[in-house]
Order: sequence, then C-alpha cells, then structure tokens
Amino acid sequence: MIKKFESYSLWDKAYSNTEKLKVDSTPYISYVNICKSCNEVTEIESTRERQIIGNSHQVIVLCKECNENFVMDEDKRSTYEYLLKNK
Repeated sequence: MIKKFESYSLWDKAYSNTEKLKVDSTPYISYVNICKSCNEVTEIESTRERQIIGNSHQVIVLCKECNENFVMDEDKRSTYEYLLKNK
C-alpha cells in the first residue's frame, strides 16, 4: 500500500511536468497532455497510479525519452496514440 504523503508527492511532480498540446486535426479543438521536459509526443509507459477527478480518469505515465512522469487523461489516450503514429 502506498502511503498518502508519497502518493501526493508523486502526483505533484507529475503535474508539474505536464504540458497541454492543442490538437487541430479533429473537427473539434482538443488538448492532450504531453511531457513538459520533452515538449513533444513521445513513447509512454503506464504506471499503476490512477485517480478520478470529477468526470476525468487520470493516470501517471512515464515518458520513455526522459524517464520523467506526467499526467494523462484516460479519455485522451487514443488521440495521443494517433498523434504518436503520425508524428
């Protein structure tokens, strides 16, 4: 079991390394979260850290380029993977 304070610290670090990228390739304007350190869409690996805020399911993912964590919305994962394929 993860201690409460360690979990908060992990989420704080992940949020501080999260940047929003505007996506215009769809009929609607959309945003996906990307790694702030790399500032681009990169290969990612999911962690076991998840939370629900309002109606949004969020997960901490690991950027494989710089090995830093950032936060991704689960409902934006397919858009992120599309952008990764068409990079």
